[in-house]
Amino acid sequence: MSKKYGIIPLLLLLFLGLVACGSDDSASDSTSGGKKGNIEVEIENASYILAGEGGTSNNENAGMLAVEFAVTNNNEYPITISSYDGIKLDDEGEQKNPQTDLYNSKVDLESTFSGDIGAEKMAKITSIFYVEKDKEYEVRMIPFSTNPEADVEDVTVALDTAEFSDSFDALNEPEEALLAYIDTIYLDQENDDYERLVSADKEALQDEAKKLFAEKMQSPFMMDVPEEEIDKNYETYKSLLTDKVEITAETIANANNKAVVNVDYSTLPLDLYDPVSDYADEYREKKDDYDRDAMEEYALSNFDKILNDIEPKSARETLEILMVKEDGHWSVDTSDWNSERLAEAFSTGS
Repeated sequence: MSKKYGIIPLLLLLFLGLVACGSDDSASDSTSGGKKGNIEVEIENASYILAGEGGTSNNENAGMLAVEFAVTNNNEYPITISSYDGIKLDDEGEQKNPQTDLYNSKVDLESTFSGDIGAEKMAKITSIFYVEKDKEYEVRMIPFSTNPEADVEDVTVALDTAEFSDSFDALNEPEEALLAYIDTIYLDQENDDYERLVSADKEALQDEAKKLFAEKMQSPFMMDVPEEEIDKNYETYKSLLTDKVEITAETIANANNKAVVNVDYSTLPLDLYDPVSDYADEYREKKDDYDRDAMEEYALSNFDKILNDIEPKSARETLEILMVKEDGHWSVDTSDWNSERLAEAFSTGS
């Protein structure tokens, strides 16, 4: 026996079914649209660094890479990424932690960070990894949250160190810049690296160096030393520096557009009182005349011999020079007192 159904009950059943399907679809869209646990990670920038004392220097094939991440928390609750175990570098299956023991205030370097990121906020996090040059890695972010309803997942981002090889090749630029600075300002020598790497007020610095030499040259004389004598003998002194002294420089820290360069050097000390006095006495003995002005004139006429007789003397300690990079060029940080010592070393030999 067949059963008969009225058209109205059938339409009612069909309507209720459509409503139910619509309700299910709506719930699904709401869940995926909220993207619970969604965290976005991008590499904003990266550059190789030298950490200085307590860090690792560069070699030909590996170095310290500081990577700046932009981490966006799209959740409705805060998350935390630990600087100690919240970031991992995947090196062919081996999980490596970032460097967390690096600190150098002279180049604003600190390897720890606050990894707290507020709800629907973005934060920048810098991690430092020891990597091989031109090698590909993956970095895994491991966030967590104290929110009991949190649903956070790890995020992986590719890291191709070849993209940052220019910064690796430029790690030792500060020492090249400083040697060019010394050559140009204090030795009056041509150095192609000066225009390429150095930013400085060349004329003002050279004038200051000459002033320091002039004060030192004047010091053993009671008479005023003529300007032409200062000019002539300063040229002699710079030439002797070029021929006799040795200068080496080493970049020990380089990060955040700041650098520390150690300078080992020898110089020609202008210890002038004894030799000037000796020539004055020589005149008095030859002429049997105690004419102070004539004695000093005689000593001054032999000043080039005094300079030529000076033997190079190694510095008692290394100079630690702070440098700053701006617009692609390096300058000596003149606010640091070692910059004055640098000027004195090659203007007066002190």
